[in-house]
Amino acid sequence: MPNEYVAIRTRDGDCASHVMTPASGRPWPAVILYMDAGGIRPAMLDLAQQLADAGYLVLLPDLFYRYGPFVPKEVFAGDFRVILGPLMATHRTALAKSTRSHRSSRS
Repeated sequence: MPNEYVAIRTRDGDCASHVMTPASGRPWPAVILYMDAGGIRPAMLDLAQQLADAGYLVLLPDLFYRYGPFVPKEVFAGDFRVILGPLMATHRTALAKSTRSHRSSRS
């Protein structure tokens, strides 16, 4: 099944993402697969591929794109809390900004 690398433009920069599609048939139901704290790694790509094999178009975005290049194997070789703490903080900060922006636009 095709695996395409795409960049999604956001306010905070380009969010690297994988798009996996089924081998045949259209239209496809879509799934956004959110990575866990370990980031995009072979296990996440395998899961995305399994969903594509089951007939879904899968978008797997790198939610740590604000931090820069993230190599899980390197992170978990050392004190992963030193790196994952700031990564999680960037996500919480972005979520808070998004929530405030959404609330103010509804007023």
